[in-house]
Amino acid sequence: MPVLVGVALFAPVAYFGVLRPYQRARIDAIVAQVKGDTRFERDIGFQGWRAMRLVGAGGLTGHESDHARALIRHNALPEEHNDMVFAVVACRYGLVGGIGVLMLHGILGASALATGLFARDGFTKLTVVGIGALLFAQTCVNVGMTIGLLPITGVTLPFVSYGGSSLVASWILIGLLVAIGVRPPLGGEKDPFDVS
Repeated sequence: MPVLVGVALFAPVAYFGVLRPYQRARIDAIVAQVKGDTRFERDIGFQGWRAMRLVGAGGLTGHESDHARALIRHNALPEEHNDMVFAVVACRYGLVGGIGVLMLHGILGASALATGLFARDGFTKLTVVGIGALLFAQTCVNVGMTIGLLPITGVTLPFVSYGGSSLVASWILIGLLVAIGVRPPLGGEKDPFDVS
């Protein structure tokens, strides 16, 4: 309860004092979008509205390649290869493809947690869990902004979005995971995080 009171008191201060006008406009657009208000559809909320329409157009199993390409072209989705690639996947492969992408990212996060269970020491456990959480949170933010649950922030979908720096950073994180995972656990040493 105190946390909710703190958030309720801090939110207006952050909204009016900390956020810049374009950031407040993005929040206003997402609130209007949730309410069904279409005022921002041609302005700051253009990309979000287009992405949601493409996700919905995919249906359960999606469309064949030519039809999906025509939908994307006539819908005029900006940044379809970067920020909004999940909308393209959902249009082409439907709900099944979207859930498949989410399952693959979930498997990646579960693998990171499993690697953390067998890590050598506390630092490597925290590193592995942090990497898994980072990649999973990035996935949640990208999908959330594509389907209209979060404001559009420009976060890429790991290993799916086009982009050099994002892809290189994601592969570096996976390289760290693999490097930690192939090291066998030490026997007989006490874990520094074990307080028993």
